[in-house]
Amino acid sequence: MNHANTNSAGTSKATDPVQRYSRLTIATHWMSALAMAILFGCIWSREYIEEYALRVNLFEMHRQMGLAIFVLFFVRVAAKKFLPKKKPSGPQMGKLEHLAATCSHIALYIVLFVMPVVGWLITNAQGHAVHFMGSFTLPQLVGKDEDIEDVLLMVHEYGADLLVGMIGLHFAAALFHHFVKKDHVLASMVPLIGETAVNEHPTETPALGHNVTVLDASFMETMPSGLDDVR
Repeated sequence: MNHANTNSAGTSKATDPVQRYSRLTIATHWMSALAMAILFGCIWSREYIEEYALRVNLFEMHRQMGLAIFVLFFVRVAAKKFLPKKKPSGPQMGKLEHLAATCSHIALYIVLFVMPVVGWLITNAQGHAVHFMGSFTLPQLVGKDEDIEDVLLMVHEYGADLLVGMIGLHFAAALFHHFVKKDHVLASMVPLIGETAVNEHPTETPALGHNVTVLDASFMETMPSGLDDVR
């Protein structure tokens, strides 16, 4: 006979299904993450390559991934606005923690919007048009101007450093929630993490006179059917 897991205070821990974000929100989140990894991989590896044609191709891939993130930004904003808002189950964040999370998310969204626009402006300032996935050409925002290009390149470089730091903070916060707070924040965005997770809020067990004993299913199957009448 196995009883429900109880602590010294007479409480038990229950398991709750992980309340996940919408499929669209999860998909766009990880598509953005993949595009970001390719984007940084292209521009960083380009520094170690001398072949001109390959450098050009890597830079073009960097540009296309930036534009893809720009498009996904609007999809993510629309999903947040119009799809049902789901909060991860389990212990909720305190006010200060919630404020910090909200501010960091807003800042990240701002950077995800600004960086592709700055990249778009840089290409225009260099005297080139911006083509997205070979399907259409984006409007020319500025004319060719080396002074504007220099300023925008500096903004883009510092913005990239800021973005790397924010991604690192975002990743660290997700791991903190999962391994330290043991809540469902990470599981709500990662389908590969089990369908259920432990709810850290213990639920009270009934008093002794009204206690309901939880038995193994295998033991229940061996009980004589006549016991059903004795309750």
